[in-house]
Amino acid sequence: MEHATVATNLEPTIVDDVDVTGPKLRILLVEPDAASALRLRGGLAGVGAEFSITHVSGALAGLRKLLHHDFDCVLLDLDLPDASGLAACDAFLAHPSQLPVVVLTELTDPGTALEAVRRGVQDWLVKDHAEPREIGQALRFALARRNNELHLRSVRERLLDIEAQVTRTRPTPIVPLHPEATSEERLDYAINQLREAITAASDVVSDVRSRLVG
Repeated sequence: MEHATVATNLEPTIVDDVDVTGPKLRILLVEPDAASALRLRGGLAGVGAEFSITHVSGALAGLRKLLHHDFDCVLLDLDLPDASGLAACDAFLAHPSQLPVVVLTELTDPGTALEAVRRGVQDWLVKDHAEPREIGQALRFALARRNNELHLRSVRERLLDIEAQVTRTRPTPIVPLHPEATSEERLDYAINQLREAITAASDVVSDVRSRLVG
């Protein structure tokens, strides 16, 4: 597939938005063709999508932008001059910013699409079939899903930390039952173990509630 050569002096034709107040989402558009980038910007504006779009023509330029500017989502073509296919996906998925990545490409291979999603891409859109409204929705949904993922990961880490603290501060040694214990002693032993387990579980729940709320 051939793209028009994108000269460096063409990139400023897409003016970077600096007003990110209100509902605007800051999108890093990684697209080798400046004309395609302009059409996409116009299409999104035409359907009332509130996006602030910054355009770069290659993976390296995009990764550099992420180092110095804040964005909400990456909209990524996979046929770049310095990276292509899944390698382009991996470059942005591995970035410390952990931004959601939506692919917008001419590639239609379902195997590659499935693998990209498995690696962490939020959505895969084909250029010839994706309407501006669909692209806008995909970007917003991708950001919402990534925020939920990060929130759940944070909650899980806090729960594991609480569990570790409870284990350290309230150890419950298990006293073995004497092998010659009577039936009554065995019953008492089982009841005591159950009572201790319930108490420990209640303590954990109380700690989780207080730490999450607090």
